[in-house]
Amino acid sequence: MNIVEELRQKIYLEKLYKKNCIDLDNYFKYSGKQEINNRLVALTPNYRIDKTFKVFNDMSKYKLKNYKT
Repeated sequence: MNIVEELRQKIYLEKLYKKNCIDLDNYFKYSGKQEINNRLVALTPNYRIDKTFKVFNDMSKYKLKNYKT
């Protein structure tokens, strides 16, 4: 075989492959979830895990004024 025939065969095989095969790399939409124990679980970023803090909001020093007209 010469070079031209090889290139023609390569192009033909690439077309045949594209026609018969489905590329699933970008077929499904990315959901941002991960499958754990056959369930889809949303991934929580590390910076959002266990950052609970108490809010000490003591409003007892403020008195409501009696506005009567």
